[in-house]
Amino acid sequence: MATVNPDGSIYTKLGWWRGVRGAFSIAGRRLDRSAPPLRVSLHTASYPTIGFIPSGLTFPTIGCWRVTASQGVGRLTFVVLVTKQVVAKG
Repeated sequence: MATVNPDGSIYTKLGWWRGVRGAFSIAGRRLDRSAPPLRVSLHTASYPTIGFIPSGLTFPTIGCWRVTASQGVGRLTFVVLVTKQVVAKG
C-alpha cells in the first residue's frame, strides 16, 4: 500500500525489526535510470534501541529501486519495482 504525493513521488510505510543495538540507516537508489535518491524518515524517538522501528520511504519516481538497511555490520537489501496503478474513469 502506498500513496502518490502531489509531486508524483510515492510514499509507503515499512516496519523493521532490529535484533541488536546500534545505529540504523536506510538508503536507496534507482537502478534502471538516474533519479533523485530515496527519501527516508525513521521514527526512532518513541521506540527502544532494539526491536521494532517504523520508517517512511518516499520514492521520487517509478522504476526499479534497490533499498538497503544497515545496522552495525548487518545489512539487508531488497529490490522493488515501484509503479503507479492507473484507475480508469468511466
